[in-house]
Amino acid sequence: MTCTLYEALTWVAFGAFDVPFAERNKNQETLDKAKQLLRRAFIAGHVHIGSGKEVLHMTENIALDWDTNSIVLCTYPGQYISEQMLIKNIQVITEDLKREFPKPVHEHQPLIEKESSKRPGASILHDIAYYLWEKEQNLSAKEIYHIVNAVMGTYPRYKDRTVVQLSSVEKWLTGFRNGTYKPANEKHILIKQFPGLFDKMRKAHR
Repeated sequence: MTCTLYEALTWVAFGAFDVPFAERNKNQETLDKAKQLLRRAFIAGHVHIGSGKEVLHMTENIALDWDTNSIVLCTYPGQYISEQMLIKNIQVITEDLKREFPKPVHEHQPLIEKESSKRPGASILHDIAYYLWEKEQNLSAKEIYHIVNAVMGTYPRYKDRTVVQLSSVEKWLTGFRNGTYKPANEKHILIKQFPGLFDKMRKAHR
């Protein structure tokens, strides 16, 4: 059996495929957490999806549109998305879904709130540094420090100031390398907030 992207999302979040709009609407934090977990499961190949008879293989650059039940398999971060690139009528394998997520996220709400309280808006920079390192794992803390500061300084929100300290990047890099850090912000969300972000970082690294 299969279900849509949004049905899969409500299963992960609430343990049901058909959830009243009012309940979904008042639990946005739970839905956001479910989106992160489900996206990771798609990329890892733990939950398979397809369109028609074609099985789709996910990458880190996948863009998901939960509401329209469609995805885009981008070839690089920040890629322009056109209507022609949309793969529609996505089918999620429910057997995989139920195996990977036997309990809904909402049963662990206190944990979500605890994590959220530790992740203020400044964690955006931590996540950006992580995604930079993820693609270029030979980068040193000093190189990440220079690239993040140079690139983020081109956006009004961070203009004319040092956005992150070298000592912070050195601590972050330890977490990246030992696998203990998990980003809170998905790449496509960061791209919307900071247009051209990953293209700028690639150019800054050259």
